[in-house]
Amino acid sequence: MLKIILATGNHNKVRELQHLLGDSILVEKSLAQPEVNEYGASCAANAIIKAQEYFAAQGNQDFDFIVADDSGIFVPYLGENIPGVKSARFSYFDIEDRKLVPHARDIDVAAIDKLNNVQLLRSLEGVPFEKRTAYFYSALALLDKSGRFIDLFEGLTFGHVDTEMVDAEGWGYDHLFISDTGNHWGKTSEVVKNQESHRYKASLGLCDYLKAIKS
Repeated sequence: MLKIILATGNHNKVRELQHLLGDSILVEKSLAQPEVNEYGASCAANAIIKAQEYFAAQGNQDFDFIVADDSGIFVPYLGENIPGVKSARFSYFDIEDRKLVPHARDIDVAAIDKLNNVQLLRSLEGVPFEKRTAYFYSALALLDKSGRFIDLFEGLTFGHVDTEMVDAEGWGYDHLFISDTGNHWGKTSEVVKNQESHRYKASLGLCDYLKAIKS
């Protein structure tokens, strides 16, 4: 069985990628958790940076490949690449100055998710639904066990930002996102979401590559 180390500390991403790739490929969270300076100008660049940093930090953890995901939600109404690469830290983003402000590092993922959603809602306050178009983009960077860059796999899902937050299901910006198929990711099941998500679409290329080398 092929073993992939996912360059993340986010268990939601591990669970989601494991579901997408199936039982024939084992996905594990990296035991090493380096502090990565995601200085890239795009999600694709940051995915590669993250993969390389996690590879350099690996100790005795056994693996065949390292996969790093960098994803973001993009809302054209707010300007180019916003939130974009700053999606995970959007609650610390000053819309007027277009820069991040200092923040505490001891806030858990769920709390940060909520703060990010609140910031996005505030940024779109009063904006009619038809102008709240958005899309999710995912980039999966793949390195082999020698650290060699193999490929980058990408996926997109289009939709709108809702006018209120739903806390029932999902994580990240799922609480606000309505896909063009009409599914609200804060209300739909993980199974349904995973059939149309940006990570699912990116993982198709990754899965095809891994299946090819296994055959």
